[in-house]
Amino acid sequence: MASSTYLVLTLPVLVGFGALAVDYSMLRSTKAELQMAADASALAAASRLGMNDDTQDSTNDPALISEMANDMSSEYTASGAPITSTVVEIGAFDEAGLFTIDTAEGDYVRVTTSVSGKDTILGGVFGKESYDISAVSIAGRVTNEVTEVITETRMTEEWPCLLFGDESMDLNGTFDVTIGGSGEGSICTNADVLSMSGASVAQVDAHPGPGGHVEAGADNFNTELYNSDPMAEEIELDEVAFPSEYASMPSGVKKGSGKDKYTEFALTEDVYLVDGDFSFNNSEVVVSSGATTIFVTGNVKINGTARIGDSSDPSKITIKVIGDGSVTFNGSSSFYGYLYAPESEVRLNGTAMFYGAGAAQSIDALGTNHVMLDPNMAEQVPSGGSHTEVVTEEVTTTVTKIRIVQ
Repeated sequence: MASSTYLVLTLPVLVGFGALAVDYSMLRSTKAELQMAADASALAAASRLGMNDDTQDSTNDPALISEMANDMSSEYTASGAPITSTVVEIGAFDEAGLFTIDTAEGDYVRVTTSVSGKDTILGGVFGKESYDISAVSIAGRVTNEVTEVITETRMTEEWPCLLFGDESMDLNGTFDVTIGGSGEGSICTNADVLSMSGASVAQVDAHPGPGGHVEAGADNFNTELYNSDPMAEEIELDEVAFPSEYASMPSGVKKGSGKDKYTEFALTEDVYLVDGDFSFNNSEVVVSSGATTIFVTGNVKINGTARIGDSSDPSKITIKVIGDGSVTFNGSSSFYGYLYAPESEVRLNGTAMFYGAGAAQSIDALGTNHVMLDPNMAEQVPSGGSHTEVVTEEVTTTVTKIRIVQ
């Protein structure tokens, strides 16, 4: 008897909770589907903000924006029922989350989707036959500054290697090298180490081979003023080919008198061949009236006070060594020109001076030598070793996206 009485008393409560659970589940499902419709409609409408007849403009077209929202919402249903209302508003949206109507210039859209008179399943037990349900979504053109850190490897322009040693570059003793005029140029080697020691001083950029380094003290090479980055790739020197046409070296002519007496070798042809050693000694001078190339099959020896070339224009004379003959500058000799000896060892002894540019298998400066490189000869030297550098920079761009903000 007591059990029956208890059941009678609690049955309405159980039925009520059951009805509430069923209808609540149905309402949540309907609300979620309405929210999806509102979000999609807001995004579609926001894509037409600032547009007028599909043309970018500063003025909003409310009819076009509303049409986009309604077309999108019509593709959705809520628990099987069509969406009965889609309200579109244009306005501004602030950081506090406040939406303010501004139809003409607003850059946000608020869309409200609704279903009216949605029947309940068991809500009628409590006298609630239907519900009105809605969902709201705000979307707009959101502009942000995006900063990216970009790291890339860049290839810098090639260096004019005005003095190049293929296998080695050893600047020892009391040696100095500078660039003439206001031009640019470098000393380079394919070797791992570009060596400067003793009292040598290099006032130019100095580039060792790939992965290499400059071995020098602070007094020899100022890394704050001059670049010492290694080359990215090695430089290849071409062999010297035998000339097809050439003239023989002319005989010397005695000039001057007394202590000023000297022997002058005046070059007037474009190409000369010395089949054997090319040797000049005290008081012998080689000059040229124009651009002249001297091919040598043996050794080159410039001794004493001999002078080769024109101090006012070193580009006039080029010496090219065929084969592996050695090149030696001794005493107080001076050379004004371009020396190309890809298989030769070049040595500067005594107080010999070198003006112009040169490329050889190796270059050793052992005396009290002075070298001045001529940037005007950059076109004659081998292609400078290109250099890679890793550059990291921050790039800030303005990105505008259409997105849901609420």
